[in-house]
Amino acid sequence: PRQTPSSQQQLLAALSRAFRGLQEGGEVETILYKVHSTLCHQSVSSENVEHAVGACAMLASKLRERRLVEVILRAAIDRIQDFPARCLARVCWSAAALADADGAGALLPAATALARRRAAEFEADDVALLAWACATARPPASRQLLSSLLEQARLPSADTPEA
Repeated sequence: PRQTPSSQQQLLAALSRAFRGLQEGGEVETILYKVHSTLCHQSVSSENVEHAVGACAMLASKLRERRLVEVILRAAIDRIQDFPARCLARVCWSAAALADADGAGALLPAATALARRRAAEFEADDVALLAWACATARPPASRQLLSSLLEQARLPSADTPEA
């Protein structure tokens, strides 16, 4: 993780600390519902949802509020069809990094299945993130995704300096 937390990580850490001070019940459930509703609202870009998932992955696990992370992951699952290729690759990386979160176990297969169908849209950097996610978390159909990416993604040819 970066030494300087992103604004999303700072916000997530602050929200997680605040959650620990709240009593269980309607107050917590209302906040979780509103976070999910906000992230699923059409006025919130899919990139912002991806940033929220990334903040969860980059924030130290001891600082994360489990319920808040699960709501963010659920919102990403609900919005997965909206993600452009770059965001999809980053979400896969984040889901693999969040292996201890229940929602990551649902997000990663959904995201990799979509990535396989959209393999031609990915650039080399995206393929690297997807390969790491597949190697780390081993979601179903990882081999098929990697094969599709090698066949269809926009990768530099072997004889170029970028390769």
